[in-house]
Order: sequence, then structure tokens, then C-alpha cells
Amino acid sequence: MPFHIRLILVAALWLTGGLLAAAETAVGRATVAVITNPEGAHLSAYFSALAGSPDVAKVVLVDPSGRTEPAARKALGGKFVAAYVSAEALFAEHRPVLALVSLEPGLAPAAIERALDAGCHVLAEKP
Repeated sequence: MPFHIRLILVAALWLTGGLLAAAETAVGRATVAVITNPEGAHLSAYFSALAGSPDVAKVVLVDPSGRTEPAARKALGGKFVAAYVSAEALFAEHRPVLALVSLEPGLAPAAIERALDAGCHVLAEKP
């Protein structure tokens, strides 16, 4: 894995580690949403990090195309709970503590806003 991707993951896990630990104390291990599409950057690294985190119990996915679901299922194993075609559908059924948004800049702001409206902490890639 390239150094810059490892650095991003370390920073992301460090920043969210406190949030996930707080969530674990409050409600058990955390549920995390991944909002993406096939053009989402670093998905395999994100899925791997979530799969390996002891603070993450469940991962739910939003991908309107459905094309990232097989990779998410494979990488996340038993932590993968469900895939949705919209953030609205996901947030109607789940209350994740964190939403990881990996979308191109034109699509990310609406997804970020939807996750914040649902009460999630948000980790989004820079535009």
C-alpha cells in the first residue's frame, strides 16, 4: 500500500478512534456506514481497516450501482450487514456512529450533509 494511503488511514483511524471508543462505551461496538460508488477512492484500504478494527461491529454500505458490494462483503466478512442504493434507505434502518464518505467532489457534499443530518460523525475525503 502506498505511503500516502497508509498515512491517510492512520490519521483517519486516529481521529475516529476516540469517537468509536466513546460509542463503544455508550452503546457497544460501533456501526459504520460507507457511502461510496465504484469510483470511490481507497475502498479496499477502508474495508480492510474497518474489518480489522475491534471497535467496529457492523458496516453498512451505500452504493447506488451495487458494484462495490461484492468487494465489501469479501473484505468485511461477518461485519458486513447490508447494502443500500441510497443514504435515505440506510438511515431509515440504521443509526451508524460514523459515516465514511468516499465519493467524487460533485457527489460528496450531499452525502456528507445527509450523514450529518442523521447524527453521524463524518470522515470524508478531500475534494
